[in-house]
This record gives sequence, structure tokens and C-alpha cells, in this order.
Amino acid sequence: MEQARCPVLVGRDDELQTLVRSLGSSGAEQTQFVLLMGEAGVGKTRPARELT
Repeated sequence: MEQARCPVLVGRDDELQTLVRSLGSSGAEQTQFVLLMGEAGVGKTRPARELT
């Protein structure tokens, strides 16, 4: 069964902007690492997919 995908990320603007700023602050020659932690089902995958 295919899951329905919501085209809009709702209620995570602040978190997504924090991730974007964190990843954008490194120079081209620097490696950047962000760890998303949390219990299953709290919404880690969707913000990560928004970045790719």
C-alpha cells in the first residue's frame, strides 16, 4: 500500500530553517553533520527529506 504524501510541511518552519542555516553555514571544503533524534513517529524523516 502506498502512503499519501502531504506536499506541504506543516508546523515545522522554525525547525526546518534551523537545519537550513546549520547546513548552509559550512564552507565548501567543510563537512557538515546534523543529527535528528527522537522517538519513532515524531517527525524526523519528513524534515530530512525536505533538505534533499
